[in-house]
Amino acid sequence: MSKAFEFTRKKTKQRRAAVTVATLIEAGFQILERDGPERFGTTAVAERAGVSIGTLYQYFGNKDELLKAMARQEVSELLQGVARAFEASPQGSRARPVVRIILRTFWDAPPDRQAAFPLLLRYVARADLMREVKAFTAGLGRDLALRQSLSDEAAFVLTRAVLGVVSAAVSEPHNLDRQKLEDELVHLILRYLNLGGAPQAVGKAGARA
Repeated sequence: MSKAFEFTRKKTKQRRAAVTVATLIEAGFQILERDGPERFGTTAVAERAGVSIGTLYQYFGNKDELLKAMARQEVSELLQGVARAFEASPQGSRARPVVRIILRTFWDAPPDRQAAFPLLLRYVARADLMREVKAFTAGLGRDLALRQSLSDEAAFVLTRAVLGVVSAAVSEPHNLDRQKLEDELVHLILRYLNLGGAPQAVGKAGARA
């Protein structure tokens, strides 16, 4: 058997595996919306994905691993959006664009994603996901002229504070004004980083950084 054929077959298997994983994760979001976190189960996910439960367990050893993969996908998509906001905004004026992209990610998400946020937020605190989040918060701190790196505890508090507020905003009944909520979250970040006097804290429409 030629090496070229073996390489092609390996790539094909990898592509099929990636498609299966993506299908299972998407099915996970749909089942989480339909059944809620208390009744969420791998059997229902496998059925929705159109695969056997044995196939699911080839990729995810248990329900927690599947939920962590779902959380990782959400974190990855969120951080990619934040990175784009960083690139499109002037240095030193990025707190508001970051808040805006986080709000947009949560607020404008389809119902299955919104239903997943409160549960998946618990998994963001896991060590491996927090490494990715901490790298982002460290970058934000440097960009806002923070003179010292954020500790693990500070990164945890800041991340959970912002994401927790936004998650509650989309999962609980309320009459919150989206623009005012954005203003308050910007203030929260800047005050936590002891940068309350920065230009980004300006609250009038049209004068925001």
